[in-house]
Amino acid sequence: MLRDIKTRIRKITERKDAYTLNKEQISSFNNMSNQCYDPRLDAFFIEEADLVGIDLPRSTLIGWLVNGDLRLSTISVVGMGGLGKTTLVKKVYDNQQVKKCFETYAWINVSQSFKAEELLQSMIKPFFEEKKDPSPQGLDAMKQVELIQVLRSYLQNKRYVLVLDDVWSTHAWNFIRNALPASNYNSRVMITTRKDHFASSSCVGLSDRIYNLQPLPPREAWSLFCKKAFHSNYENCCPPGLKKLSQSFVDKCQGFLLVIVTLCSLLSIKDKTYVEWEMIHRSLGSEFESDDNLRSMMKILFLSFNDLPYYLKSCFL
Repeated sequence: MLRDIKTRIRKITERKDAYTLNKEQISSFNNMSNQCYDPRLDAFFIEEADLVGIDLPRSTLIGWLVNGDLRLSTISVVGMGGLGKTTLVKKVYDNQQVKKCFETYAWINVSQSFKAEELLQSMIKPFFEEKKDPSPQGLDAMKQVELIQVLRSYLQNKRYVLVLDDVWSTHAWNFIRNALPASNYNSRVMITTRKDHFASSSCVGLSDRIYNLQPLPPREAWSLFCKKAFHSNYENCCPPGLKKLSQSFVDKCQGFLLVIVTLCSLLSIKDKTYVEWEMIHRSLGSEFESDDNLRSMMKILFLSFNDLPYYLKSCFL
C-alpha cells in the first residue's frame, strides 16, 4: 500500500514538472507584459487603404451610431483578441459623418484592471479638451463622487460618443454607466470586448446593439497578407515560388487581423526567397520568442489565455 502511494506521488510530481511553467517562463511572460510594445496602438495609425473587409462593418456601426433612439444607448463590438475590434472601431470613431453628429468625444482604454479615480479622470479630460474647455481645477485630487458629479454635469446637455476599448467585466461597465447621464440627446457608448456574456449583459435597452466581429474570410485574409507582406494591392503579386508557403502562413493566421499584420511585419523585411521564408515557417514557434513584433502579439493573445478557467487552459498545453 505504501509503495503504491509513493508511486502515485512520484507520477503526480512528474506530471506537475512536465506541464507547469517554470520560473523563467513565468518571468518571461511578466516581462513581456511590462515591456513589449502594445500592437493595439497600431489601430490609431494604420492606413485605411491597408485594410480589407472593413467597409460593411464600418458602415453598419456608423449607422447604429448616428441613427436610432434619442436615449443613451450602447453598441458592443465583441470578438476574440486579434480580430481587429480596436482597428474597426477607431475607423468608425474617426469618420467625418460621426464627428459631425456629436458635440464631444472620448476614447478610453479600460483593459482588465483599472483604478476608479484614474478611469474617471481619463474620461473627463478628453471631453473637456475636445471642446477646448479648461479642465476643472483640482481634478487629480478629486474623489470618485466628485469626479462622477463633474462628468454627469458636463455631459448632461450634450450629444457625445464615448468609446470604451477592451472592457472585460460587468463591474467596470456598471461603474462607468453610473457616471453617465441618461439624457435624450442621442448620445452613444461604443464598447469593444472579448467577452460574449459581458456584451449581452451590457445591452439592456431596446436600442442597444451587439456586433459580433468574425475572422476575415479566406480571400480577404489573402488580400491583406499580400498588401502587408509584399506592399502591393494586387492579389497576384505573390512570387510563384512563395505562393504555397504564403498560403500556409495565411491558413495558420485563421483570419485574425492582428496575427496577419504582425506576421507580415516580420516577413516584409526578410529576403523574398523560399529558403528564407521556409525557415521562418518551420521555426515559427521560436520566432515568437526572438522577434519583438511577434512577442508583442503574444502579449495580447496571452490576455485571453489568462482569462480562461483552469480546466480549459490545459487544452493549450
